Amino acid sequence: MYIGLTGTIASGKSTVAKLFEDCGAYTIDLDRLSKSLIEKGKPAYYAIIQAFGTTILKEDDIDRKKLRNIIFNDSEKKKLLESILHPLIRNEERKIVNHITKKFKNPIIIVHAALLIETLSYRRYDALIVIYANETECIGRLIKRDNISKELALLMLKSQVATDNKIAYANFVIDNTKDIDYLKSEVERVYHVLLLFEKTKNLLKKDNKIPTIYYKST
Repeated sequence: MYIGLTGTIASGKSTVAKLFEDCGAYTIDLDRLSKSLIEKGKPAYYAIIQAFGTTILKEDDIDRKKLRNIIFNDSEKKKLLESILHPLIRNEERKIVNHITKKFKNPIIIVHAALLIETLSYRRYDALIVIYANETECIGRLIKRDNISKELALLMLKSQVATDNKIAYANFVIDNTKDIDYLKSEVERVYHVLLLFEKTKNLLKKDNKIPTIYYKST
C-alpha cells in the first residue's frame, strides 16, 4: 500500500513518520531527498547554479539558507526551483518504492513531504494522511529549528495550503496538538486501519484506492 503523509511545515512529519516505522511501515522522506539532490555533484546542483547564479554558493556548496530566502520572497523563483527538483525527486522516489516492493511482501510505504497537495502529488497515492497541528506552534518550531526570523517563518507557512484546507483532501487525520504518547496512539490507530485495508484491498474499488472517508480520532 502506497500512502502519502503531509502537513504544514514544522507540523511533525518526521516524528510521525518515525512512529509509523516503529509500527512496521517503510517511509520515504521527500524533503530529505530534495536536500541530497542539491549537494555538489548531484543531479540538481549544476541546474540550480545555472538558474540562480553563483551568488547562492557558500564555497562550493549551495547555501540552502540563501536559496530559501530567494524563493520565499519571489514566487516565480520558487516555481523555477520546483521545476528543477520535483521531476528528480519523483524519479528517486520511484526507485526506492521499486526496491521496497521487490524486497518485501505487501509493504505499507509512507511517503512524507510538505507539498504533496500543493504539487498535486497526493493523487498518486492510495490514501493521504494529513497531520493536524497548531499554526502558532509550527511557527515557533520553525524559528527554533531553522534559526530564522518570524517574518520568514510566516512567509514559509503562508506559501503552503493551510492545515484546515489540507484536511479536505485527507483520508486520515492525525492530531499532533497534544503530547508524544497521544501522537503515538494516533499513529497506531491509523496504522491498524491501513493494515486492515491492505488485507482487504481486493474488495475495494478496481484501482484499490481507499474510499474518501475521514478517519479521525474521536
